[in-house]
Parts: sequence; structure tokens; C-alpha cells
Amino acid sequence: MIEIYWIKFYDCCNNGYNQEYGGHSTMSEESKLKLHFANLGRKHGPVSEETRRKLRGRVPWNKGIPMSEERKENLRKINTGKKASKETRLKLSILGKNRILSKETKLKISLANKGKPMSEETKLKLSIARIGKTYPKKRCKNQTLLF
Repeated sequence: MIEIYWIKFYDCCNNGYNQEYGGHSTMSEESKLKLHFANLGRKHGPVSEETRRKLRGRVPWNKGIPMSEERKENLRKINTGKKASKETRLKLSILGKNRILSKETKLKISLANKGKPMSEETKLKLSIARIGKTYPKKRCKNQTLLF
């Protein structure tokens, strides 16, 4: 209760801005109702197109600031085991399917996955997905096509 001590020590109720010694305020029901009606209908957050335009392209305040290992560990603990809702997963799925990747990006992904061992479950899924599909055969360097 340091706050109470300093309010009394400096006599902030008589010579300052505090209204009470307890360091808290008590609001009358009338004041609560006034605030309630004043805030009714007020939209919270950026809603208008103008506001969205202003916010678009802004750099986040924490961009480029490295996260401490302690913070990373806390976030890891918080998010471990969380599962996104079906709605969110569907949205992400649609976004991923409509994304067009450049050849450079495809090459980077390919190189990153080369040499990674696949589980038997993954091999089975790929095998099932390829049933009924035909793929063009790869040509050797010295092989010529006869048409």
C-alpha cells in the first residue's frame, strides 16, 4: 500500500489531484450510466476505409527488434497445444491454394526438403494421392525423343 502512504504523506487529497486516500476511485451509478450511454454505438477498432488506408503499409513498432530468449520461450509455452478453429484452417487453406510461387521460391522449398526423411505415413499418403495420375517420364541427357 505504498500509494496510500504517499498520498497521505504529501496530503494529495487537499493539495493534489487525488480524491481519496485509498488510491482508488468510486464512481456513482449515475456516472456509470452517463459513460454507458456516451459509449453506446461507438465502434471499437479501425473500421472505416479511410482508417484502413492510413494503417496500410505502416511498419509495426516492434519490427526489427529481436525477441529475448525468455520471451520466445514464454510464447512457445503459451501457444503449444493450441489448435486453430476449422474456420481459420479453411481460410488459410484457401489462401495457400491461391498463392502463386515464383520459380526461385519453388527451388528454395525444393532444396530445403531434399534429403529429409519421410515417415511411412507420409509415403502412404503420397502413394494414395498419386493413384490414377500419370506423370511424364524424365529424359536422360543423352536420350533423344522420337516423334
